[in-house]
Amino acid sequence: MTLRGYLEHFDVLKYFDHWSFSDDVGVYKPDPRIFTHALEGLGVEPVEAAHVGDLRRTDVAGALGMGITSVRYRHWRDDVTEAPEAEVLLDDHTNLPGILGRRLNKDSSAASPSYIAPAAAVELGSRNRDHPPCGSRRRLPDGGRAKL
Repeated sequence: MTLRGYLEHFDVLKYFDHWSFSDDVGVYKPDPRIFTHALEGLGVEPVEAAHVGDLRRTDVAGALGMGITSVRYRHWRDDVTEAPEAEVLLDDHTNLPGILGRRLNKDSSAASPSYIAPAAAVELGSRNRDHPPCGSRRRLPDGGRAKL
């Protein structure tokens, strides 16, 4: 089953305004074209967006190469390669809305990545995907929009 099929099966796609699946776009991260597809689909500039992924070589490198805020989710199979590191490190998905609300309103030129400690040791059922979709919007608790 494709990632799109998996997300359709679990009725998750309705929560996103746009998707950029590599099998639809025809390229894989870190190719800039998939990030451009996501940005154009959302109608935002790179400085207005954040990309959340778990792999340094594809997710982090691709986002940083486009000038997009890079958030790397660390999980039980953390990527410890020597590839570029994200601007924000995340151990718990529940912290994401809060950090994006703060991070996108700040200068993202920090010398070292921000670190977000886990709010709870809870596995949210996230599965590692080599090519997850990029480009989506979520409503923040304060009513604002985060571009992921």
